[in-house]
Amino acid sequence: MPATLTLTRRRTQLEVLERACAMRQRVLLLPADKSQGRAIEGTLLALEPDGLLVTWPTTGLGPLTVHGTPVHGLFAWDNRTLGFRSQTCGRVWHLAPGGGDIEALKLTLPLRVERREERRRNRLVLGGPTPVPLQCTSVADDHRHIAAELSNISFGGLSARARGVSAMTIQRGALYWTCFDLPGLSRRFEFVVRIAHVRHNPATSETSFGGSFIAGEDPTPHRQQLDAIAEFIASRAALRAARREGA
Repeated sequence: MPATLTLTRRRTQLEVLERACAMRQRVLLLPADKSQGRAIEGTLLALEPDGLLVTWPTTGLGPLTVHGTPVHGLFAWDNRTLGFRSQTCGRVWHLAPGGGDIEALKLTLPLRVERREERRRNRLVLGGPTPVPLQCTSVADDHRHIAAELSNISFGGLSARARGVSAMTIQRGALYWTCFDLPGLSRRFEFVVRIAHVRHNPATSETSFGGSFIAGEDPTPHRQQLDAIAEFIASRAALRAARREGA
């Protein structure tokens, strides 16, 4: 794999996972809910059409034995740390290339594989006197529309707030088409976002949610949008720094 690895294309992400499995790369699995236990180590075994197989850990599984437990996976590749989100699907038996069955933990097929350092890039808080509208349309049901306001944005995703009955239907793991305009920029941004966290407040009918940008098959427009967001965040940070120095 070349040093200029890019993960904007879905096919490339799956190829990386497939090659990491072929090389029996070590993987660290962490329950998404930290209160559910500690991280465990395993080995990537195989990429299947409907899931990812990891060696069945001998100790420390805890809640990972429960079907549907959300987990984060981390593994090293091309001198970088890559990460993915998935859910447990229970224990299966995997036929090894040389023969014989291997006990394995099956995970759902990750929707996204990304560099961990990209998720740690600066996050820009939005809002204030002029809210930034965010339009969301469910990928599963294109008649379900939700009007929201951006709370913050980063290179890897966004967070937002919404009110009303429709917002109460947002669930973790769901996919939404989103579109929004950033202040001072003439272009419109359009992404598919996978909901990573959501909090409903029935008392106020407000829902707070956040998610990651999902890469499509064509990497060019996706990368162009990400670059524009990164430049927007950097320019706002520079403006804030200049104001502080002039104060």
